[in-house]
Amino acid sequence: MNTSYVGKGLWFVAGVGIGAGATWLFATRGGRKARRQVAHMVKDGREYIVKAGESACETGKEFYERGKELAEDARERIESGLRAVR
Repeated sequence: MNTSYVGKGLWFVAGVGIGAGATWLFATRGGRKARRQVAHMVKDGREYIVKAGESACETGKEFYERGKELAEDARERIESGLRAVR
């Protein structure tokens, strides 16, 4: 998993938490509007984290496939070398 995505996700969640707390404490609007806004911010944060996770999974799959190709290539070269030695 790309640590860049993890770090960004954690900072985003921390920012959402701080923003939600500040909204809750200092909002001039009524409680219902503040709760709606916080719920919206949490939803946005959750969507961001899900997208970042999906992106990290895709990147991991790409690295896995590339590693698999490199391992297969190395195996073929080793077998070729062994045949040449025999």
